[in-house]
Amino acid sequence: MELHKSSNLLNHNQQLRLYHAFMINCFVLNSYNYEPVSPNLVNYPE
Repeated sequence: MELHKSSNLLNHNQQLRLYHAFMINCFVLNSYNYEPVSPNLVNYPE
């Protein structure tokens, strides 16, 4: 029973990790597509 619960927890953590990676990818793609100014902001300190 305990092993089954821990494997469910591991599966849940993997799903959260995939979900976070997906959200980060969407955020990065959106910022590149809709805010062409962002590379200038990254290169600002000179």
